[in-house]
Amino acid sequence: MTKKITLLTITLLFCISLASYAAEYSIEEQGLKLSRGLTNMATCWLEFPNQIFLVAQDYDPLTGLIYGPIKGVAYTVLRAAAGTYDTATFVIPTEPLITPEYVFEGW
Repeated sequence: MTKKITLLTITLLFCISLASYAAEYSIEEQGLKLSRGLTNMATCWLEFPNQIFLVAQDYDPLTGLIYGPIKGVAYTVLRAAAGTYDTATFVIPTEPLITPEYVFEGW
């Protein structure tokens, strides 16, 4: 019984502190973070061709065809995870986890 009361008290205190912290975070900033998260989840697959192009541009076309897909898969997973994090925590102010903030800013 005391474990339940302790857990309930900790949960309640966490919710109160989160609500007071999020109150300083404007609705516009929350909306921007939510839209960034949803956009990154929806467009994460664009990292694959983007990285092939960027690696080929930085090095040479052969390197772009060999190393670009590997880097593209890694960046796709990273952008999807960042989008999921931003969407799940849009009420909590945090800095973007990945730069550029959107996949199409890197082109």
